[in-house]
Amino acid sequence: MPGHRPSKISVNFRRFGTWECPVCLANYPATNHQRRKKYCSKGCMAEVYKTQLKGSANPNFRNAGITNCLACGKQFKTYHDNKYCCKLCAIKNMPRTAAKKDSNHEKIVEELEAGGARCMDMSKMGNGFPDLLVWHLDMWHVVEIKNPQTAYGKKGLNKRQKEWATEWQGGPVYVVRTSEDCQNFVSGRFEMIENEGGCSCWKSKTPQSPEQTDSLLPTK
Repeated sequence: MPGHRPSKISVNFRRFGTWECPVCLANYPATNHQRRKKYCSKGCMAEVYKTQLKGSANPNFRNAGITNCLACGKQFKTYHDNKYCCKLCAIKNMPRTAAKKDSNHEKIVEELEAGGARCMDMSKMGNGFPDLLVWHLDMWHVVEIKNPQTAYGKKGLNKRQKEWATEWQGGPVYVVRTSEDCQNFVSGRFEMIENEGGCSCWKSKTPQSPEQTDSLLPTK
């Protein structure tokens, strides 16, 4: 009939050649429904599972699925080859994307180095670590660069950066945004720069030469 559209039933029973069961090799007309099946019967499916779920491959086998969490090392049982014991461990070990630098990052570095400071870019460290490790006036300083033109930059340190600054056993984390902050830094007027965290006894723990940088960096 002109303009007739085939119903779903006619589509399901349309022939697509011959379908064959991989176990008993029985042949059936390959209808749309039959092609979605893997085995012709539960008996054939059971024959395959007898091999696939034999011994330790069976979820009910004693000690099957016992493994160690890649994050915390805790032993746990899994039926799906999970690598982590919980979502928290999985999140902690997710691959991190490269941290984005603030648009004024390079300008701040240039101004600090023009004033005699020696800067090491640490922006790829992540986990709250400041953007710069700076050698100036015979001691090391940690500097976080923020863009004053953005709402995020105006807020200062984020939650993770504040946690890092609190745990840090060195000097305070200086938040540098503008050329004025750079001038105060190179002139040694650190009290005029926004800062957070640090240890009260940090001066006695500060290395006396740039070659001692490794003692400040966290182990991977």
